[in-house]
Amino acid sequence: MRRLILCALTAAMMGGCFYHEPEYARYYDNDHREYRHARWHDEDVWRREDGRWYSRRGNDWILRADVDIH
Repeated sequence: MRRLILCALTAAMMGGCFYHEPEYARYYDNDHREYRHARWHDEDVWRREDGRWYSRRGNDWILRADVDIH
């Protein structure tokens, strides 16, 4: 019983190491290339094909001129 609990705990902890962002949260340009994703002051931002950074508000892209990621 003890081994079973230890095994289950280890498997649960290892599962967090292989987390991937869900497919529905990924965004692509017209050529089906994924936008560059980054975190900026605890907010998700994406660099689009025009080279500027945007954040998402619902279904809208909001230009973030203050983002300065190199």
